[in-house]
Amino acid sequence: MLICAGALFSGCSSIMVFQEAKTVPQGQLETGAGVAAGSYSTLRTLSSFNLTMPSVAGNVWLRYGLLRSMDFGVNAAIPGAITADAKYMFLAERDGAPLTMSLGLGYGFPVGDSDPADDQVQKVTDYISSLYVSRDVGDVTLYVSPRYFYRRTYNEIRHTNALPDTEVLYDDMWGVGLGVAYNVTQHFKLMVECQHEAPFKDGSFSSDQCGGGISTRWGSTEEK
Repeated sequence: MLICAGALFSGCSSIMVFQEAKTVPQGQLETGAGVAAGSYSTLRTLSSFNLTMPSVAGNVWLRYGLLRSMDFGVNAAIPGAITADAKYMFLAERDGAPLTMSLGLGYGFPVGDSDPADDQVQKVTDYISSLYVSRDVGDVTLYVSPRYFYRRTYNEIRHTNALPDTEVLYDDMWGVGLGVAYNVTQHFKLMVECQHEAPFKDGSFSSDQCGGGISTRWGSTEEK
């Protein structure tokens, strides 16, 4: 879900999800935007590749309710990455369950070309499986989202008068997100979320971000 380029302070794409367990109702469209800040630590073996970068990035997203318990969405992280995913809600508070739970599958990939002047480039592709758990408490929704990533990382260090140093790495990653959504109305909510990502094999680094977002739903509020 990430593309990074440039020097140490260039920043990185967002690792935010901005999703609770409830799916978008069938026939409704959700639009949203958010911003997050934190740190991103890179997978690399090239000795001169930067280890950690400050990260300030944004998200815009669309989700559409395909069925009563299934939706599909696209999340664009700015700069440079898109994640598409589908989510199926198999347990719902609206049906009398104590919690709402969903399973999600997603694919994240970089978009756009890096600046030719950048001396370091990283492009990350993710295959993602997620579990979403949420609970409504009045007008507030509390949610957690543990995730698994199979990640492909391409690193490149460019030289002025020589061929670049490159590597391609494959790794198993885990992540978890914690969030709170305030449901202002049936169609509008405010969200605060924190995310953490790290590899299973190497515990020496991790990526962390916290941020906030807003979302609006369009369409009839009638349950289908």
